[in-house]
Amino acid sequence: MALIQKNTARFEFDSVADMQATAKSGFKDDQIAYIKGILSTNNDGSGNFRYDASSSATDDGATIIEPTGTGNGRFLRVFGDVISVKDFGAVGDGSTNDNAALLLWIAGIQSSLKVGVIPAGTFIFTDLDITAPCRIEGMGGTLKLKSNTTDQSASTAYYPIKVASDNVSISNVNFNGNGTNNRPVTPISPWVADIITLIGDNIQFS
Repeated sequence: MALIQKNTARFEFDSVADMQATAKSGFKDDQIAYIKGILSTNNDGSGNFRYDASSSATDDGATIIEPTGTGNGRFLRVFGDVISVKDFGAVGDGSTNDNAALLLWIAGIQSSLKVGVIPAGTFIFTDLDITAPCRIEGMGGTLKLKSNTTDQSASTAYYPIKVASDNVSISNVNFNGNGTNNRPVTPISPWVADIITLIGDNIQFS
């Protein structure tokens, strides 16, 4: 069954899909729900959600979940002191393109000012911009540039990761430029910037 446990205050679901499949009419404002994972096959992205009966935010499949039915009413993820990339649906299996989830994660840690963590796994990306102060900590994870990412028809330089903000801290994160699959042709036009480009003050990178 999709719904594992139910009482007046708390719901529990196997996955995001199960939460989405349940009717809005069954929920009340501020009720708490717990999902075991983004997918039912594992517990990545597990956590608590709060039902906001007035919310019309767009369902992103990880932090904002819309149950079945018309009108307002969304489950909004409740974050702790740290926010994992897997809370936003990143897979980290070394083959799935996690760029969209990583961008949501970056926006989340920038707006909340909570610590963003990258757990064990290889997270494929194409282009990530950090535009506001934040703190990112690696916990065994690797950010790997997707194969064949270089766009040789572009007219400007390509920046895989650009930190365009002051007061950013990035530590203990593994980076893989996937060089054998992304080495530009000769002559180099356009040129490819370093995997990380720092534009700002008080940036701590280790």
